[in-house]
Formats: sequence, C-alpha cells, structure tokens
Amino acid sequence: MYIELKTGYSDDGPAWISFVKTSKTGNTIYFNDHAFQKQTGYYSNYVDIENGDEYWISGVKRTGSNRHQCGRGTIQVDSRAVEAYLDHIGEKELPHGYEVVEIEEVYPTERIKLLLGRFIHKRILRSKTSYIVTERRFFRHINGETTMLSFDSRPSMSVEYYKDGSGKIIFNSYQNTSSSKGFDWSAWLGEEEYTIGPITDVNHVYQLIQSLEQ
Repeated sequence: MYIELKTGYSDDGPAWISFVKTSKTGNTIYFNDHAFQKQTGYYSNYVDIENGDEYWISGVKRTGSNRHQCGRGTIQVDSRAVEAYLDHIGEKELPHGYEVVEIEEVYPTERIKLLLGRFIHKRILRSKTSYIVTERRFFRHINGETTMLSFDSRPSMSVEYYKDGSGKIIFNSYQNTSSSKGFDWSAWLGEEEYTIGPITDVNHVYQLIQSLEQ
C-alpha cells in the first residue's frame, strides 16, 4: 500500500510503500505502529485513530508517481516490500526519488482495542447505516465509511419520540466540543445539530450514551 501523511504538508509529506495489516471488517488499516480508519476528506481518505492526523492511503500505482501530480519528496520503500514493488512495476531497480528503509513490523491491534473500548450496543437503523456504541466511543457507519467520535466531551442531546414508540436522538453542536483526543464533535455534527434515527429502542441507546459520562 501507499501511505502519505497529509496533515501539516502540501503534497510533500512523508510517504511510504509497505505491507499493511487490515482488520477483519477492512475498516481499519495498521501500519508502522499506527492505526487508520477511513474518512472522507478533500486531500485525505484515512485518519489516524490516536492523534487525528490525516493520510492518503491507496494501492500502489504501476506507472508514474504515487504522489499527487503537484507533489514532491522522497518515497520510502519498506525493505520487505522492495521485491514485490519492483515486480509490480516491472523494473529491476527503484525509480528516482525512492529509497529503501527499514520499517518495523508493528501492528497495534491490542492497543487500539483498548482505546476504542468495550462493545456495548449495535443497531442497524436503516439500509447501509449502523451506529455502534462502546464504553469510550461512538461510531457511525454509512455506505462503507466509518466516523468515530470520542465521548470525552460530547454536546448536549435530547430525544424526540414517534407515535410508534421509536424515536431519534438529537445532538446539538452549538457548544465548543473539540475533545483532547483529536475528535471534533462540532465538525462532524455540522452547524446546527445531528440526528440519528429512527431507533426502535431509542431509550436504551439514549441511556447507554448518557452512562458514558459517569
């Protein structure tokens, strides 16, 4: 895979070609003692779960540079992946601008499991959409993409009930709710509020989320 750091750079950030490990669901990528989850960004498509840095992660191209056409900078190739990369591009030597480095094969799966927390509740709300609550995090999964929120500092929330007994949970984003972990509720919720629903067992989910503050 091709991995490039985007945060703090203009298409010239540190970049690597290496083997990676993926979770069983394919939603998480592990590389060089980091873990990334897919997101939608202008110049990025993955975010570091632990520090919030944005990355571009993709398959390796057969021709041309793996960087953006306006990008620059050396691309580091994991020594374990050199042979596979040369075979992939049909060359005997690395192109100009590529160098071989040693990358430790460390995949922080257990550390990330501890960070994300113990699984509490999962509910499929509608087609291709689900919400997952753990003791430390709240996840929204839509059309193959997962967004993760920290409960260190969540906005206020309320419940609106429907006639059939189900309902929706409303998160208000007018507060300054950026958490110390790098997850920003306000950016995720939008300018006014974010609503999840309809939820059949809305009281149960609401109480679970409330309990995370205690």
